[in-house]
Amino acid sequence: MNKSRNQEINLLKFIAIICVILIHDKLPGNAGAIIRAMAAMAVPVFFMISGYYSYEASGQVLGKRVKRTFFLMIIANVLYFVWDVWVEILSGNSLHIWFAENCSIKRIAVWVLTNESSLRGHLWFLGALLYAYMFLFLLIKWHELGKLPDFLWEKKDKWLAMLAGVLILGNIVGGEVLTQLGRNIQIPYIRNWLFCGIPFLLIGYCLCGYLRKNEIKSSGFKLGIGLLAVLVLNLVEVIFMEASELYLTTVLVAILSFVLAVRGEGKVRNKLLIKAGNIADKYGLWIYILQIMVIKTIQWFESEMGWTDNLVAQCLSPVLSFVLTVLVAIIPVWLSDLRKRRK
Repeated sequence: MNKSRNQEINLLKFIAIICVILIHDKLPGNAGAIIRAMAAMAVPVFFMISGYYSYEASGQVLGKRVKRTFFLMIIANVLYFVWDVWVEILSGNSLHIWFAENCSIKRIAVWVLTNESSLRGHLWFLGALLYAYMFLFLLIKWHELGKLPDFLWEKKDKWLAMLAGVLILGNIVGGEVLTQLGRNIQIPYIRNWLFCGIPFLLIGYCLCGYLRKNEIKSSGFKLGIGLLAVLVLNLVEVIFMEASELYLTTVLVAILSFVLAVRGEGKVRNKLLIKAGNIADKYGLWIYILQIMVIKTIQWFESEMGWTDNLVAQCLSPVLSFVLTVLVAIIPVWLSDLRKRRK
């Protein structure tokens, strides 16, 4: 199995990006709410892809990823800090009140401990990814320095998979189960680095090991049938259960989708699909970061035009959000490429 960037994983990333847009700019009505809930598979997929491409990476490589993710997290939060201050000024609101609510020691502590940025909720992903990379970096460094016994390292795929399973169980119990019992503590106590970032990154990491050793032998057809069955169960769970950030079936959908993408490597030959995957691979992270700015701008425009309750505008809004976010995401990637060429 080739671990280089492949089109099937890129295409899955493209689908996940669409799902993220539908979470933050959902379609109208009950159908929109159901699609939004089912789209929650996207973020676990992002973490698994990061873990998959970390398998057999050296401490030096992971150290670079830690630094890059840290700087992206800081840049993203600074962007939204400037954005929010600008919006507050244009709205004529008191900056003193805004600073007191969003930049207090308590809010910063919550950000550090749970990744929940006071500036924009979706930025929790970058903090969780950073901490997950740091966990894997320390683990690999300990092995490289001889502080992790070889017999333990040789079995890493098994005990890391067990650790991921325990943490995801904690996610489901603390998130979905408690929500059904009337106590919703999903944000920020469950949706964070510990119960989401690390376990799903480890699942991607371990799946790479199992697939390399051909320990997952299900055919693409069987995986596809299994995925369809779980999607139906996911639909049922979303409709009949209290709203949750992550359902048990969502976990299964994410894992089966990922395994199907990896096992189907080389099957995608359609040029349009390949192009979509390449867009996701090159601009995906910046699309994730910038999407809320674009969505909020479109919503403001719709409000000014009196289209807030217009059904056609509501249905077209996610499409427009996606297209415009891709165009905006080209800018930082182009600037980064330009900087690299000048070095």
